[in-house]
Amino acid sequence: MAVKDYGDVLVETGQKMIKRPIRSSIGITFLSALCFISYRNPTLEHYKRTVLSNHLRLLLLSSRIRSRTSEDVVDAARRLDRQDKLGYRSFGLFAVVYEAHTHPGMCEFGTVFIRPRLADYLDRVVDVGFLGRWYYQDLAMVDYDVNEDEWK
Repeated sequence: MAVKDYGDVLVETGQKMIKRPIRSSIGITFLSALCFISYRNPTLEHYKRTVLSNHLRLLLLSSRIRSRTSEDVVDAARRLDRQDKLGYRSFGLFAVVYEAHTHPGMCEFGTVFIRPRLADYLDRVVDVGFLGRWYYQDLAMVDYDVNEDEWK
């Protein structure tokens, strides 16, 4: 019974797609783009690998040459990782890495006092990931081999 209903819906959808090919091609393109973006959503492990890769790129340069801004961003991310204070949330189309003030195991108790408010999350955002890239890490590493203090 249910198989016949789903078959009827599939046939009707095919007929509507034949009637309106432009609208259906736009819908399929939009749905395909959403699936691709969701598939390329980066993970926390990807973020840690990106931070490590950026750290190694900075170590190849002398401290007199490397950018202080790039070094500060990478060092802050490494410090939070060492302290086990990196939180991760995936929203399907993008991901957010934030500074977690509490230990992840503490939220199991469900107390209201240790749960941060939504407004607190905005101040603690470390990076935003989209299409397999991390925005703040990439922004910090644009001129990682140019020391800003050298030009002052």
